[in-house]
Amino acid sequence: MVNCVADPTYAIIKRKLVRTMWEFAAREQDMIFNTYGAVALALWCPADAIEGTSP
Repeated sequence: MVNCVADPTYAIIKRKLVRTMWEFAAREQDMIFNTYGAVALALWCPADAIEGTSP
């Protein structure tokens, strides 16, 4: 097994997956704006999905 987390080849895919997660959270009216570490430290924040910026 090889950890590819830092491989730039996957950067666009990772960003799309994170955006999909935030879009789902917004659609479900989840509490997505908070100080929880996973949210506060995420590379791409919920606003990325809401604003619809492209990866």
